[in-house]
Amino acid sequence: MADLAKGRHTATRFALGAALGVLVFLAALARALHIPQPDNGKTLCAAGLAAFALCLCWQLPQTLLLMTGLGWASPAVWPYLLADAGLCCIGGIGAVCAKSCADGQT
Repeated sequence: MADLAKGRHTATRFALGAALGVLVFLAALARALHIPQPDNGKTLCAAGLAAFALCLCWQLPQTLLLMTGLGWASPAVWPYLLADAGLCCIGGIGAVCAKSCADGQT
């Protein structure tokens, strides 16, 4: 029973890390769009890489695991599936922003 609780805490920490990555990335994106400064490109590139790592790389396996089998057909799983898919999309956007910022700085 203790191992099951330990797994739940690990999943909660991963979700918290992904949510933190999303917040950092969206804050850097908003800052880059509204307050143009020379250092915003580096900040946006770093935040985009963090969003890619924390959102896409951590959430994609869980999303694919939820989609396999018949578990995804249950309406109780849909909110988790949609939230994970949304985090994966934001992670993909972060990767695109990081790539475009890195290309623009070279």
